[in-house]
Amino acid sequence: MEKIVFCAMKALIVNEKDECLLLQQRVGDKLIYDLPGGRIKYGEEPISTLLREIKEEIGVDAEIIQPLGCWHFFRISDKNQVVAFTYKCKLKKDAPIDFSNNPDEIEQIEKFIWVNKDDFASDKIIVEVNTLDKLLREYYNI
Repeated sequence: MEKIVFCAMKALIVNEKDECLLLQQRVGDKLIYDLPGGRIKYGEEPISTLLREIKEEIGVDAEIIQPLGCWHFFRISDKNQVVAFTYKCKLKKDAPIDFSNNPDEIEQIEKFIWVNKDDFASDKIIVEVNTLDKLLREYYNI
């Protein structure tokens, strides 16, 4: 079967301490860190995708600050490639994060954490996807 390349929108959500939000989700038998976001639906505006995905995954509205770059990965389930365009965002209000209403049953988000530059610099947080790890380290100038 021919492999497919999907386009996705991802959010590097930062708070007032310049910590970023990472989701920990189960993919098969692995726990991985990821950013909120998801695939662009046919006919959907990419920015609309990003805002919709943030709301679906963590239950809070966000504001886009600026584009950061892109990274890619190969899905464990089918080996298709996902190219993720990533934007720095902030939450519109100080509301609790709630991922219990996420409509995507495949993602299985288990928890979220706020991490800072020191967490990445000390390797306290290991991001399994090399291209995402590179984007995060570039953001924090590590």
